[in-house]
Amino acid sequence: MLPVAFAVMIVIPAAAVGVPYVVKQVAEDAKKDRRPYSLCPPERGDTEVVRKSRMAEESAPYRGAGPHQVVAVGDVDLTSRLPEAWVPAEGRFDQLQVVACGYQYDVGADGVLATCRYTPLQGGAEYTVSQQSAKYDYRVYEANTGKVLGSFTLEAVSTGCAEFKSVYAGQTGSEVTAEPDGKELQRKLQPFVMAKVAG
Repeated sequence: MLPVAFAVMIVIPAAAVGVPYVVKQVAEDAKKDRRPYSLCPPERGDTEVVRKSRMAEESAPYRGAGPHQVVAVGDVDLTSRLPEAWVPAEGRFDQLQVVACGYQYDVGADGVLATCRYTPLQGGAEYTVSQQSAKYDYRVYEANTGKVLGSFTLEAVSTGCAEFKSVYAGQTGSEVTAEPDGKELQRKLQPFVMAKVAG
């Protein structure tokens, strides 16, 4: 377990409590539109890709020399942690060739990876963030056909503690699920992205 870190917390007054509702509503609206854009099966145990998905219908064939454009989506979207040369331009499904679908499970099974403690700038109760362990199963698909290219599992890693944390007044702590290491994800995806595919 990593050593406990101490940092500074910024308290947001209770009057700002309406803000999370706006964020939640935006997230709910995005979720309604999400299914048509993803080909990832909804559950970890499912193997059938989502049909009528823009991702599948508009994607490029998986052939030729790499790098083949890829996204790493699912329970956590880690596409931004991949090399820029591997990732299609935003909204350009016609560049997409490979999709890595990630599924989070066993959250907290191996305990807390790190604990971050924050002290308010004006004093008061300490705020604690616990980073929970987790596992992530990835299934890699050929975007154009939905064919499974391979699979792998990654362990969550601690991201360390941010120097500052904004919280709402009255909160004393929270738990977050740690995510996989971006470099390890890149290493696992490299054989699919850089493959020379006949056709």
